[in-house]
Amino acid sequence: MYSAHCFQLDLFPPTLATRSVGYNSHVCFDGVHYSAPHHLVKSPVFVRAYKSYIDILDASGQCVASHKRSFKKHSYVTDVSHMPVFYPSIVDGTSYDGAMFRKWAKAIGDDAFELIDLLLSSRFVEEHTYKSCMAILQLSRRFGAGRLNTACRLALNDGKFGFYSVRKFLHPFPYTFSPDLDVPVSSACNHYDAGRNDDVSVASVSDAAASIGTDSLGVIGTDSLGDKSNGSVGDEVIS
Repeated sequence: MYSAHCFQLDLFPPTLATRSVGYNSHVCFDGVHYSAPHHLVKSPVFVRAYKSYIDILDASGQCVASHKRSFKKHSYVTDVSHMPVFYPSIVDGTSYDGAMFRKWAKAIGDDAFELIDLLLSSRFVEEHTYKSCMAILQLSRRFGAGRLNTACRLALNDGKFGFYSVRKFLHPFPYTFSPDLDVPVSSACNHYDAGRNDDVSVASVSDAAASIGTDSLGVIGTDSLGDKSNGSVGDEVIS
């Protein structure tokens, strides 16, 4: 298999690195996420980085993916043919995917489930949201399920569903969280993460979906992971 860059003159020697394919079927190199065939999840691979292209090689040295190199930090470059056609967690309980994240969120609470479901549905390639989902749900281990579920409700009341919007409600406040109390968003956290605009609002996603004549939120982008990335601008999806 010849990589795309073989047809261009590249005078710079490649950079070699070892990586492991993540549960989202991507490897991260120089702050950018590149897709690899899903059957290589959890497997070690080699990244061969040229000035303009990225090759991903399996353990035997065979090139299994080639991508145009991106320099936008926290962006995704994805060949959708690399993504699984079904949820691996159906047959492998140790896999993290959309089905597993929804199950985990449901065990935390209805508000956590609603937020995670919105987040998963917000990207054309669902796998782009997996790191955000994992980061949000793991907050339950530090703060407890009840408190995380309340934070998810507050984030949803604020019209947002990204990692930073949830996390800011878990910092110490001058009041005590109550699962039966809806704390006004306008007064609770205005001084936290001031000026941060990491998350796309629920309203803006819904408006954008309506503008293209679909009820699905799957074609609209949001943050890639609490990656301090706003929207899917810069992401490249190859169908």
